[in-house]
Amino acid sequence: MLFFFISFLSSAQNKKLFFKTENDSIISVIDEKGNIIIEPFISEYHYNNNEEIQNGIIYISLKKEKKNYYVNREGKFLFYSYNNKEPDTPKEYSIRFSDKNGKTGIADLAGNILIPAKYDYVCPFNFGFVYYCQECYFDREKDTEYPSLTGAKTFGYLDRNGKEITVTDKKKNNKDTREEHGKYIPYQFSYNDFEKKILQKLKKNSEKINRINISEGDQLTFEIIKRPDQNIPYYFIKLYRFQENANFSTDNDDAVGFNFYADETGNIFVHHYQRDGNDYKKILVPLDEWLKHSDD
Repeated sequence: MLFFFISFLSSAQNKKLFFKTENDSIISVIDEKGNIIIEPFISEYHYNNNEEIQNGIIYISLKKEKKNYYVNREGKFLFYSYNNKEPDTPKEYSIRFSDKNGKTGIADLAGNILIPAKYDYVCPFNFGFVYYCQECYFDREKDTEYPSLTGAKTFGYLDRNGKEITVTDKKKNNKDTREEHGKYIPYQFSYNDFEKKILQKLKKNSEKINRINISEGDQLTFEIIKRPDQNIPYYFIKLYRFQENANFSTDNDDAVGFNFYADETGNIFVHHYQRDGNDYKKILVPLDEWLKHSDD
């Protein structure tokens, strides 16, 4: 499949940073001039040599000390990885993290804390909100591979600002989400007229997008997760599928065909990958080209 007029997704950070790898496991972070920003360390996690660091957070996995944590672009410690595991999969431009006591919170990919680490469990963002619980745990005695979450003394839902969401008895918006106890979580998004036009263009192409993603028949909606800022000069838009028993669901932030970007003039792009030697680099393909050539 050949795409034309490819636009590369470039970070608007003041300084471009890259991973430098030696012998697969020795990692350092350098700038464009080759200056070392983060000293070499032995990593359990793999990075591609010369891979550009797009976000404001960098995952560090020290093989010797068995510690996993995040630093900012200057190498300053931010927080520990979620449950001391590999980096949490980005969802809606955010990841979960843990504090030194094992409590969980959520930060965005610029390093800003959205939800403080004070919960025993927080699920990833989906459709603009998260589920949380206190005094809950995964019961691994009954099922080690797929343990159920149990024991919650208190639970609820939080918005992107970490505020408690008040559920309702009745559905007030056709995009309200029905939770497991029969209540409704209010729709979390709002837009100005310009943003509505961007979303309307995507909605108009729902049938083609469904066909490309091999999900024909699903009801699609598109929501703006992030607006342009000094780090990334694009709107970040996610595709959601409505399924009767699962409400609105989406894929992770790296999934091709489920994540879109728009510039401040309204041009829309699709997140894609292009082979670069033995590796792949993240690119942006204009929406019209993607729709046209995906049908070829």
